[in-house]
Amino acid sequence: MNKEIKWISISKGFLMILVVAGHSNYEILSRYIYWFHMPAFILISGYLFNNVYNLKDLISKRSKRMLIPYFSFALLTLIIIQIQSYNLNEMPLYIENIIMGGRRLLYFYGIYWFPTMILLTTIIFAIMINAIKNRIATIGVIVLLYIVAHLYVANNDYKVFWSADTVLITLFYFGLGYYGKSIVNRINTLYGIVAMLIGVILIYCDYVGMIQYKLDMKSNVYNHLTLDALIPVVFTVIIISISKLIQNTYVGSLLSSIGKMSMTIMYLHLTVMIIMRNYFNVSEWITILIAIVIPVAAHLIFERISLFNVLFLGKQHKIKYKGESRSV
Repeated sequence: MNKEIKWISISKGFLMILVVAGHSNYEILSRYIYWFHMPAFILISGYLFNNVYNLKDLISKRSKRMLIPYFSFALLTLIIIQIQSYNLNEMPLYIENIIMGGRRLLYFYGIYWFPTMILLTTIIFAIMINAIKNRIATIGVIVLLYIVAHLYVANNDYKVFWSADTVLITLFYFGLGYYGKSIVNRINTLYGIVAMLIGVILIYCDYVGMIQYKLDMKSNVYNHLTLDALIPVVFTVIIISISKLIQNTYVGSLLSSIGKMSMTIMYLHLTVMIIMRNYFNVSEWITILIAIVIPVAAHLIFERISLFNVLFLGKQHKIKYKGESRSV
């Protein structure tokens, strides 16, 4: 594995652990993790985006890769819910919410808004850069949509299909990753130290009440044009610089492995956490740990079964049809 790919997977592993910790009952921990964890994932997605497919192929490939696991994990979660509650009367509502997505997804499905949102963000970004062509004009449109998101969407509890309204702001972070690739590539330990100093100052200012910052993209809570751009970028730089620094260490290899399983952990960790809290009297730190370990074990099982590779991991599977090898 080359260094570039490894630091990316380390960053994703680092962020995925923070996502799990962000759903803990430790309010102070969750507060600051929410400042940046979702924008960082989106920025990295933008960094990885490569406009090499025509639009039709991109939509087809991304939709299969994202939506097949989305509905597979949704069904698996629904089965787990029914095993616990035996309440079939609520099943139509669950199914309706799964299809509609976005802010209609709560509790067990609380994180399911993210895959459909990132799918929409990727497709709309691809449409924009193919339609507008001009780099400056595209950036201008993205900034305009970022402003519109703050003026007309922020703090509204619209239950829009697949959180499509959130795309107005996610395009900004996605664009930062895409257009800032050369800057991201230059991030090193010095960048990280400077970003960490700024991050500590920002946390201190929030803690003493000099600023009152909150970011919750799912709930459309974004209130500050400047800080919503600055704070997620500062903490993303910290994550990337640390990831590059530790990429040749054992911890780096462990985080890299977790990063490759990040989508499985994302889909399953809330279910594990809820079950742990309902049935087991253990500390919240143990709950966080188990909410990572069990999805990792599930991912390793999914990798060994071809059908599960397709259903849960979104991978293509080759089959023979009339002597020809075809992907499904």
